[in-house]
Amino acid sequence: MTDEYTAGRIGPRPLIRVAENAAAHLVSQSEDLAVCLSPDATVTVERPDEAVEDDLVGVYRPSSGMLEAYRSIRDDLKAAVAERGIATPPPANPIKVQPSVSKARMESALGCIPVPATRLRTAPPPRRRDAPETVAEFQARGGRVERIAGFESVRPHSLRPMGKAA
Repeated sequence: MTDEYTAGRIGPRPLIRVAENAAAHLVSQSEDLAVCLSPDATVTVERPDEAVEDDLVGVYRPSSGMLEAYRSIRDDLKAAVAERGIATPPPANPIKVQPSVSKARMESALGCIPVPATRLRTAPPPRRRDAPETVAEFQARGGRVERIAGFESVRPHSLRPMGKAA
């Protein structure tokens, strides 16, 4: 490796993301590498002999594995930032919620699909009757009434042949 690798700048990017980038680059190499933190909060991965002494955070082995390298780099970077008093602005919140946006809209497919405020209706819903329908009302709707053995038998209008009026 001849050039240094820039893992990111703490502040615009979270420290854990920068540590993850540094660890991923470290384990992809075959030699021990140094992680450095510059005064402007930029984290670089480079050869230990090319590292600036004042910026050095630590030297890490790629054979330790991704998870162990990540944890070590993360913890050492946190300590170095606190020790050196490097001012890092808080990461910007990419999701800004406007007060006029309703909660239902935000929860609907991540806010991409607007939720209608009210349900649109073209006609009022049909009213249900509390009392049963009379025979006369049934006949008015097209139902057919027959007398069989002294009882009234009904055939709903839906069973009559299509196209014929009642």
